[in-house]
Amino acid sequence: MQNRKVKARLQAEKRRLKHLSTKIKQEGLSQGQGDSLGELSLYDNHPADVGTETFERGKDIGLWDNIQRLETQVDRALKKLGSGTYGICEHCGQKIDPARLEILPWATLCYHCGKEEGKTRPDSQRPVEEDVLAQPFSRTFRADIDDSGFDREDAWEAVARYGTSSRSDDENEWDS
Repeated sequence: MQNRKVKARLQAEKRRLKHLSTKIKQEGLSQGQGDSLGELSLYDNHPADVGTETFERGKDIGLWDNIQRLETQVDRALKKLGSGTYGICEHCGQKIDPARLEILPWATLCYHCGKEEGKTRPDSQRPVEEDVLAQPFSRTFRADIDDSGFDREDAWEAVARYGTSSRSDDENEWDS
């Protein structure tokens, strides 16, 4: 890819990201959550009453944060283009595959270094929090964990002693 073409593409991506960032700020993050609901206070509302709005707010924050991260990467690629180091991996110093740069022009790592950087827990696809959670909050059905303690089956039995919502609990009550 020619430098002018790359620069134009990176600048177009930067403009697109700026536009999205501004739009999210104006439409999603510019006012407080209580203001967007028309409520004087959120303290007296049950969390489920504002669940959708809370989800949308969290989504807007996540999208905005991702846009900021991408803008930083595009800026870094533009600086590398200006200094003549564009297309060189920041970790190993090898050339980045042109096909990778065609797809991801702001890439600063080659495929192999990018793949290594993306690995957090190569042995597992489970969230890292599960490594530090203790019972009863950990995943007790895994084979590598001793599940002889109070587990979800025990919890169900403890709760079911007080009745369930099924008809089998008290057939006579439903027959009348």
